[in-house]
Amino acid sequence: MYAQEFERLRPAFEAAAARGVRVGLATIGSVEFPNARVVELPVTETFSEVATSTLLLVADRNEILLGELGPTAQARASWTRNRHLAAIVEGHVRRTLLIPLLNQRLGVDDVLEVMPGDERELSEALLDGEKLSRLLEKVEDSSHRQQREE
Repeated sequence: MYAQEFERLRPAFEAAAARGVRVGLATIGSVEFPNARVVELPVTETFSEVATSTLLLVADRNEILLGELGPTAQARASWTRNRHLAAIVEGHVRRTLLIPLLNQRLGVDDVLEVMPGDERELSEALLDGEKLSRLLEKVEDSSHRQQREE
């Protein structure tokens, strides 16, 4: 989540933290929020340069909201209380928070050498803004191709 997006959602996160919700945020840009575990991702693209914004929200390890907003497509979102899908999304969010911390402590090469295939590609992208951009372009191209086929 970009810092600009966080500021729009700050009141909701503050209310959740006040209710005792554990909040974890992966941000692009600096965010001061003492009531959460905040990890700043090493992404160099600015908010206006990114083609698609994505929101992954996990509540109570039981409920998820996934949303996306692109420049040309209508916003889309999915919500479910499927605990199995919630576990998968939560695992992804936790890795997104963990990988930059591991990189800070171990260095990129030590973290990546123990990861297989797709995990390594995703992790490299999270640690390198240019690789993340290329990975997101591949995902977007695949999504557009799939939409045309439908």
